[in-house]
Amino acid sequence: MDSSVSHGWQAPSAIERGLFEARQRGDWPVYYDLVAAADLYIAQPRSFADSRPDSVLFQPYWNPQARSMCLPVHTAGMLPSTATPRT
Repeated sequence: MDSSVSHGWQAPSAIERGLFEARQRGDWPVYYDLVAAADLYIAQPRSFADSRPDSVLFQPYWNPQARSMCLPVHTAGMLPSTATPRT
C-alpha cells in the first residue's frame, strides 16, 4: 500500500510522493536530491507579478523550529491555488 495513502494524504505527483516517503524514512540525502532535481516555484502576489513580470519577490519568514529565516518554495503539485483565475 502507498505510504502516503495510509497517512490520509494522497500525493498529487511523483515528486511529492518521493519527498513524503524520503521524509518518513528520515532519508535526508534522498529528500534534498529530490528537491534539487525538482522545478521549484515561489508564490508571488498577483499585483506584483502583473506589474513586474520580469521580477521575483522573495518573502522569507522566521521559522521558530529551524530558528532561521526560510524561503517557502513549492513543487508543481503543491502550488497554492490562485485567488482569481486568469482568463
